[in-house]
Amino acid sequence: MSGRCIELGELNRKHLLPLFLALSYLIFLLIQRFYKTESDNRIFDLYSNSLGFGGIIFIPYIFKITQKDIPNIPKENEIQRKKYLHYFILIVVFLLYAFAREFPSFYKPKSENTNEDGTGDGSSNTYHDDPFAYIGVEMILLTIVSLFFLKYRYFKHHVISIIGFVICGNICDLLLGYYPQIVKMDPVIIGFKFFSIFIDVIFFNVQKYMMEMLYYPYWKINVINGIALFCATTIILIYAVSNKDSQVQFIVDFYDYFKYNNAGIIIGKLLLTTFTYFIFTTLCILNIYYFNPNYFILNFQLSKFVMTLINSEKTERFYCIIFFVLQTFFLLVFLEIIELNFLGLSDNTKRNVELRGLQDLTGENGRDSSIGMDGNIDITSDYYIASIECNKNEPIIEMTRKSD
Repeated sequence: MSGRCIELGELNRKHLLPLFLALSYLIFLLIQRFYKTESDNRIFDLYSNSLGFGGIIFIPYIFKITQKDIPNIPKENEIQRKKYLHYFILIVVFLLYAFAREFPSFYKPKSENTNEDGTGDGSSNTYHDDPFAYIGVEMILLTIVSLFFLKYRYFKHHVISIIGFVICGNICDLLLGYYPQIVKMDPVIIGFKFFSIFIDVIFFNVQKYMMEMLYYPYWKINVINGIALFCATTIILIYAVSNKDSQVQFIVDFYDYFKYNNAGIIIGKLLLTTFTYFIFTTLCILNIYYFNPNYFILNFQLSKFVMTLINSEKTERFYCIIFFVLQTFFLLVFLEIIELNFLGLSDNTKRNVELRGLQDLTGENGRDSSIGMDGNIDITSDYYIASIECNKNEPIIEMTRKSD
């Protein structure tokens, strides 16, 4: 352990995935905001989303990946015998996830779906236009559920990070005056927002469990989600076509969309939304595959901050920059991208636990070892140790001569 109070933790090229995920989601939100159409068409948007999920089916063919490339698949067929049950649970959870996100936009007319500062209170995107406190709630729930469901362990640097993150988020909400808006909000919408947060947490953990514990390929999980959403959207479309005289807002919007937009605008938005959602959903499942679900908070945090600066007209939004930086710092500490080397806060980070194990293995407890960006640990001038991750829990340790 170095003598510095603050240092970077475990980093490698895979850690670019959360950044790319956050940027892709931000681009998706900006397209939704600035690609102007005369009316919304949630049915078309859902079809674009389903095609975005299903587009991952091409990834194994492009990169020549097979199920055999996934390590440690059990030889027994117990998992295969239960695969239909596993997929059924995934579909149910995913449809609840989609329903919770879409319900506010179907529940209230567009005129009732905006706040005083022009941001939506009924958007299908839960975080970018809602109080910072919602992200804090998700962070707490992700920690609790993964503690019991995935058997993850958390330590005092995690607890301190959560407390700091939530406090800074609530200060931002006070500065932006979000709490009076929450009081005025429809109780049904508030209830579904918290339901959406809970389903988010369950959905992320179910996917992680299927990949980490049951060894399902990540592309099959996304394809199943895409098929389920496509079928559900088709049912909604049939209902809309069968009730074209209905005054339900999403049905009115569906027909107005074709009435007031030309074919070029419609096709352009469909293609652009499908492509950006394909990038976003692919990065989502890769982040879940390589990291724990808490890394999604980085995505919510960045998009929330940028959209706050764009949507809000209050000058107080600039004061939030200070607390956003502090929130991001606490989040990076929680994810162990930053380590705090005082008061024992870094004693139980993944990197230091693995390093102590390697020192016990090699009997070099008194020697300083250096860890490179590739994850290799220099033991002597002639040898280094490479950690080959066959799965997330049991790395294989291999000592290699540097000349090799």
